[in-house]
Amino acid sequence: MPESASGREGVGPSRMGKANPGALRAEESDPINHPSHYTSSPARCPGCGSGIECITIAEHYGFNLGNAVKYLWRADLKGDAIEDLRKAAWYVQREIERRTR
Repeated sequence: MPESASGREGVGPSRMGKANPGALRAEESDPINHPSHYTSSPARCPGCGSGIECITIAEHYGFNLGNAVKYLWRADLKGDAIEDLRKAAWYVQREIERRTR
């Protein structure tokens, strides 16, 4: 994947805190760059109406909280929702432990 302006691989400038007008619809999913379980949220940008991708939100958090957001986002969109909720809780607990050391 190409490196973006932020220095992170796979995070293009169009995802840097802005809605992605070129975002793919769920039926046009790209399993590497735009998996449907991260792009099929009903959340929309109030300014332009484009779909909001999970990474647009999660990249603004640290590792643990970003992963918790990711698993909460996809809980009802991919596989076992309970498993994703447990994974989110695991990352939240890890962040709590990190902050209380």
